[in-house]
Amino acid sequence: MHTSSWTTPTASGSYDPLAVAFYDIAHEGAQIRAVAQWCESEQTQQLCTLQPRSVIILCPEHWGRAAARLTLAVAEPTGCPVHISDQLPRFAGSLDIVVAISERADHDGLSHSIVTAARRGCHVVVACAPHGHIAADAEDVAAIVVPALPLAQGPSPARVFAVVTAVLRCLDHTVRAAGDVGAELHISADHADRELQECSPERDQLVNPARQLALLSGRVIHSGRGLVAVSLADTMSALWTAFGRASASMEAQELEVALPRLEPKEQNIFYDPEFDTPPSSNTELPLHTVLWLSAETWARSQVSEDATHERDAVVRMLARGYAATAFFGATDA
Repeated sequence: MHTSSWTTPTASGSYDPLAVAFYDIAHEGAQIRAVAQWCESEQTQQLCTLQPRSVIILCPEHWGRAAARLTLAVAEPTGCPVHISDQLPRFAGSLDIVVAISERADHDGLSHSIVTAARRGCHVVVACAPHGHIAADAEDVAAIVVPALPLAQGPSPARVFAVVTAVLRCLDHTVRAAGDVGAELHISADHADRELQECSPERDQLVNPARQLALLSGRVIHSGRGLVAVSLADTMSALWTAFGRASASMEAQELEVALPRLEPKEQNIFYDPEFDTPPSSNTELPLHTVLWLSAETWARSQVSEDATHERDAVVRMLARGYAATAFFGATDA
């Protein structure tokens, strides 16, 4: 992982709030790299020999399920059906692979799903915090555990993306060895690190794309054209809302049609509060549209990146959108 002064105390011994907010975000490249190293293990190699009926991905967090759907959009077509949920479906059995992902140490529902899946004979893969009830339950049922970074504790969309990518790629029978998947993820980790360097709190608004995104307040609608771009918009909407910036997401074609109804209404100069209906609250909040991995003339903000591989572009945009959350509370963004 590339490190910088955002992870160290200031001269006075206190921590810069931006450095603290950016700490977990700065580990996104390392999160991917940890999964890449896991791909070199014997346990991961065993996944390459399986031919499951389905893959069941369990994420208790809404943003985590959105990130899993984004990964699936990038990976399609897959060799088997993929089911994404927050709880174990009734059909889960010995022919299925269950992948449980959460940054939490404890979650009763996820722990119960892990234990139940193992009892039903499912192959179980768990990516969670290094200590806690989830990790203990995973060990008790001899699940395949994806190693976690010891210090990073916050949400990690990059980790969700990397774990789901690793499992789905290992099940792709055009892949000869899990180590090949690890090599692909190492490249993705480098892309995440480069993006995070550009989004560092040490860089000001003029050259920092994450700070520029953080300036968008009021009503924010994330959008995109195509399955991957829309899935990325859904992920950003869920992630930004989780960090206090209420957002929505919508497919670009539908949003273009809806824009006239979403635009703030002009104040009637003859408005009389004693006789007229109160104006719409839309007049109080500006509208911002963020178009991911797409280009439209009507979009207020467009976020894209030139990359030779779609997966690498998505990884960079995930890092950028997540980095923006560090600046939500900054007065100067």
